[in-house]
Amino acid sequence: MQISPNSDPGDCLLDVLVMTGPKSDSFTTLPKVYKGAHLPHRNIAELRAAQLSIEAEPCFQVEADGELLGTTPASFGIIPGAIRLKV
Repeated sequence: MQISPNSDPGDCLLDVLVMTGPKSDSFTTLPKVYKGAHLPHRNIAELRAAQLSIEAEPCFQVEADGELLGTTPASFGIIPGAIRLKV
């Protein structure tokens, strides 16, 4: 899956996609994610940030790669050079 095909693993930024449209859009958009053909999309905002904080009321679970990390509030950031990637 190419969820964020415009991401650059070397730019030290988090790439965040936010879908703001109706839930029914996810059914037509999801098959395009496999090829990275879902972007640009009128209801998907592409955002980049060095750090990100998420708060929600009520709290919700935070997952990464299918693993439960905890609940909100949560903060995320990049540690430059922490992992070597061969692209």
